[in-house]
Amino acid sequence: MVEKKIRLTRPSLPHSAYDQIREVLDSGYWTQGEKVAEFETLLADYLGIGNVIVVSSGTAALHLALLVLNLQEGDEVIIPAFSFAATANVIKICGTKPVFVDINNNDWCLNIDLLERAITPRTKVIMPVQEFGGMADMDAISALADKYSLHVVEDAACALGSEYIGKKAGTIGELGCFSFHPRKIITTGEGGAVVTNNPDLADRLRMLRNHGCIAGTGIGRKYAGKSRGGRIDQFILSGLNYRMTDFQAVLGCEQLKTIETTIKLRQKQAEIYFKLLSGISSLQLPEKDLSFRHTYQTYHLLLKKGKRDDLIDYLRDRNIESNIGAQYLPGLACLKDDINPGITWEESLKAYQNGIVLPIGGHLTEEQLERISKAVKEFIDEQNRV
Repeated sequence: MVEKKIRLTRPSLPHSAYDQIREVLDSGYWTQGEKVAEFETLLADYLGIGNVIVVSSGTAALHLALLVLNLQEGDEVIIPAFSFAATANVIKICGTKPVFVDINNNDWCLNIDLLERAITPRTKVIMPVQEFGGMADMDAISALADKYSLHVVEDAACALGSEYIGKKAGTIGELGCFSFHPRKIITTGEGGAVVTNNPDLADRLRMLRNHGCIAGTGIGRKYAGKSRGGRIDQFILSGLNYRMTDFQAVLGCEQLKTIETTIKLRQKQAEIYFKLLSGISSLQLPEKDLSFRHTYQTYHLLLKKGKRDDLIDYLRDRNIESNIGAQYLPGLACLKDDINPGITWEESLKAYQNGIVLPIGGHLTEEQLERISKAVKEFIDEQNRV
């Protein structure tokens, strides 16, 4: 008998969202409107921050966060060498240069001990990635940013709900960016958000996501111009179309109402993995650091013996989905011009080559978590017999 396929992730949508989506569709007002505004208000309240600007993707959020800082060509942005490609891509698109710093070998976040030596006179931004729902050392990052007068933009795409010393991920830097991709804690299909306590940056972000236009942004009189029939149509900036739709925002609103339940479930499932997989010398599990709240948007571990890709294939043959965790950014073809030959970011390369993501989320039962863990152990036992 073939066992039912275990998916890596599966979005969970409250039933209350279906009627609201239909209401939005029936209204004929589909693009950015009342539901987007409601989602922004709910998210601002949850994060405890002054301004939330929701956009069409997490990549759009990162792009706007850099655009609003008015960086110049050749300016440098420091990022970890282990992340999703979007972290580096937006830097290149802005005409600036990504500067890579290696990661820790236990939480896969930016290694603070290596950060200061990467700062040069061209450095303008530090962009820590709160990887997999964990948290970088934001006190140390903030101290260095203050010392060198640098901006801090948090790539918190994976960390909605994570906390560092009582502060929510994304709210510690000058700007924070989130993703609502289907693998995230809450999802709008595609979508993202930029958050900030700086009202001037928020005004500019609202214009940049809407073609650089004041109309429909909620921006105050500071930028107001002439209007026709109450509609302001001044194009103040050269902007983009990064708006979110109202029916996407409905998904975000409804999932945000139960986000704490979602996080607690993932934490419980992570504890099951820790219990079932701990003590296996061939595995390096994520370090449990009680100084911050980990949301386990992703349960990532390293295979220290055997080939990671063989384990992915082994699990797939048993109807279990898995995947790599993130990219080794210096190895991407699109970034080859930014790399000095001969330099290796060792921990980042190791995390890319040996890292694997196991299924986690509300679609899983405890029995399925046990089945996944059993398959991982069986693979390791087979490797040890070779």
